[in-house]
Amino acid sequence: MQKLRHLLNMKKVIILFFIGLVFIPLKVFSQEDSDGICNCYLPLDTTFKVVPMTLGADTNAKAPNYYNDINTSQAIRLPFNFCFYGTSYDTVYIGNKGIISFIKPIFNFTNGNLPAGHDTAMIAPFWSDIDDIPFGTIPPAIHRLIWYKMYPTRLVVMWNTVGYYTFDDDVYNSFQLTITNGSDPTIPGGNNVQFCYQPGGMGWTSADSSGGSMGFNGVPATVGVNKGDKISYAVISRFKLPGLTYYGPTSAINGLYWLNGKSLILNTCITDKNIPPVIINSNQCDTFNLCRFDSLQYTATFLCAEQGQRATLSVTSDTFNNIRIDTSSSANSIYTANITVNSGSAPLGYHNVNIKATDNSTPPQTSTYTLVINVGVCTGIDEVYNNDNKFSIYPNANPGRFIVQLDNGQSPENTEAMVYDVLGKLVYATKLNKSKTEIDISSRAKGMYFLKIYEGSLQMGVKKIVIQ
Repeated sequence: MQKLRHLLNMKKVIILFFIGLVFIPLKVFSQEDSDGICNCYLPLDTTFKVVPMTLGADTNAKAPNYYNDINTSQAIRLPFNFCFYGTSYDTVYIGNKGIISFIKPIFNFTNGNLPAGHDTAMIAPFWSDIDDIPFGTIPPAIHRLIWYKMYPTRLVVMWNTVGYYTFDDDVYNSFQLTITNGSDPTIPGGNNVQFCYQPGGMGWTSADSSGGSMGFNGVPATVGVNKGDKISYAVISRFKLPGLTYYGPTSAINGLYWLNGKSLILNTCITDKNIPPVIINSNQCDTFNLCRFDSLQYTATFLCAEQGQRATLSVTSDTFNNIRIDTSSSANSIYTANITVNSGSAPLGYHNVNIKATDNSTPPQTSTYTLVINVGVCTGIDEVYNNDNKFSIYPNANPGRFIVQLDNGQSPENTEAMVYDVLGKLVYATKLNKSKTEIDISSRAKGMYFLKIYEGSLQMGVKKIVIQ
């Protein structure tokens, strides 16, 4: 029997290798600002507790790990009131199958369809056929467990490297759910629910016991919310295949890897059946430092998760006068706003820019995503720009093509030019082999960039580039 299992696992590794050649996920780059790396997925530490999965048919689910297949927790008291479709809840059941529920425990993963039956009020960051009973070698203590952490105004639940039945010792899923009282600053804009998926952390959709093979192509996993009246619900989508392609909320064949590194922000505190547009964020920062008279470019994305829902995007600010928004939509119900903010002569300090998605319901519902921009004089940087005589750029501003000239007899030996966007992401790099080098980044979007010249590991200077 052990030999058979070994052969099956080897077969699975080989198949997943070839799947990976076709569906290899793109690497997600996190931006960094003064607050650090912008990633909603919290590090697992000693302040988290294992969810005591003592309610259900798996009577062997014992402390400290509570390994089980279909159990939930007992009702856990919340230190705050959570608003869900107009009803206030102060207790929650945390389930093994990638959900939390409110009216009653929900033990099983069936066909994953929403809306579900009566009294099934639930939030599903990844409703799937999870089975964390160890198979083969006992995993490390932090793996294949469900953890939670309670704050005064929010609850965080983490399904950490959870697997499926039966060959679940090679691919896992890691995802996180946060619910709040609606005013907790962790989730912006008055929203109260956030789904967060670890970058590179999603590895399977379907268990063998739900028709899957090698983790895919069985009953799709579902991401969404369900009021429990067989009428009101919102579906981010259902996921069945590997890959990055997202076809929309009505499709069941979306690529799982689309979720990797994403944050999905919802507002469930509504009185009718309509959930406002969902905010999609791929680990972008929402707080930036910006010099006076400089500009910032930012992309905000929203998803219409209700059938027939459409959105209109807008941007407002009480203090910035020069803001441009370019919007677009796609057949998969995703709406995109490309924002350009010019600080101009705005007062120094912190400013809010509100990006809004308003849907077509009656009455209309609006989701708001707020950027926080700290405007400063940047004297030290300006001195580098103006007084550095080791190299020069011309023309500047330019259409994306410009000359870098090393000044005062500087040698090009072992020198390198690197161009960064305003988010700090490297967008271009080249060796300098002569005193004058032409650089072409005309394919990049218009706006401000920074050129840094290095001689070996020593930075020679920084200059601002404006692409018009």
